[in-house]
Amino acid sequence: MIKTYSLLLIIFLLSESQNQHKINLNNYITTAKNLLKRYPESRLVDVYKYFHQGRFGPEHLIRDSLIALEFLRNELNIIIDSNSDSALIEYIMPENKYVRVDLKLIKRKIIPIELFFTAFYQSATYHDSLQHEKWKEDWRKICSEIEKNKLPIKDFENDKTRITHNLNQNKFVFSHSLEYKRNYKPMYRVIDRNIFEKFILPLLKNQKVNFIK
Repeated sequence: MIKTYSLLLIIFLLSESQNQHKINLNNYITTAKNLLKRYPESRLVDVYKYFHQGRFGPEHLIRDSLIALEFLRNELNIIIDSNSDSALIEYIMPENKYVRVDLKLIKRKIIPIELFFTAFYQSATYHDSLQHEKWKEDWRKICSEIEKNKLPIKDFENDKTRITHNLNQNKFVFSHSLEYKRNYKPMYRVIDRNIFEKFILPLLKNQKVNFIK
């Protein structure tokens, strides 16, 4: 079943042209402000993570599908779900190339786990060093603009220093802050927007889902 979904998604991806987005700092600041309204306990590392996911999608090329699938199954086992809660679909702005998709949609059997995992797996793509160098420069500009606008982020300087240090060592992936995890309990995967809208969105019709853009 997973192989069938994989073939369909690969064909679909090959037929889609990828747009190159030029950074617009005003759009990033507007997005950061909206993000902090939704998640006021976010730290700078959470803002970084959001924008990094919006640029690169799943945080690294997934090398072992079986391990990644088992990890997903284990994560599903610890989700405490109430059907009164809206599952969350969050389009990652401002680039609008990827979507955070709530794992509760699998838990409720709205999305088959095979389809969900295949969509996630096929969303992980290789990014070369030039793209990462461009990201370093773009993040420097975004961070500077956040600082200039005095957005209400606790421990800003500490996170700024840590992120800069890691980027200088070509370490691009960060976990959510402890404050974010404690307050918002993130349980999602990042999926390519085109894949999501083609293969998953049709399954959400008439379902209780909260869409955020």
